[in-house]
Amino acid sequence: MKDALKGFGIFALVVAIIGGITFGGWEMGWWFKNQNTTRTAQMYDHSYGRQEALKAGVQQGIVAVLTNDRTIVSLDPKADAALVAVTKAQTVGILNDNVCKNAALIDPANPLTGQTAEFVAANCYAGAMNPNSAYAAS
Repeated sequence: MKDALKGFGIFALVVAIIGGITFGGWEMGWWFKNQNTTRTAQMYDHSYGRQEALKAGVQQGIVAVLTNDRTIVSLDPKADAALVAVTKAQTVGILNDNVCKNAALIDPANPLTGQTAEFVAANCYAGAMNPNSAYAAS
């Protein structure tokens, strides 16, 4: 009887060790897959094409902000109050979503330059509109 219990104990220990190795390997496989997915996403975010697309998005957003700004200036604040309010709100949205968020994703190794960089520095902070921006008071 003792030998049977000893044999069963050894068998249970071997099964537990094999189960632990199998489960550990399975978990490690998921961990490696997660690391690989994260690395792939980082490589994509820093790729030349992605960075150029972000820069183009920033520039298009700046053009839209400046166009809206000219539209607001051309409107009569009293007669077109509703349109002025909507245009100001749209300008803030474009500045936040198209300009500041995209600018925050641009790799410092390939930064914005010239007037684009100046506009972003004056109006954006940490991926959102700078509270001191001229458009924040709108």
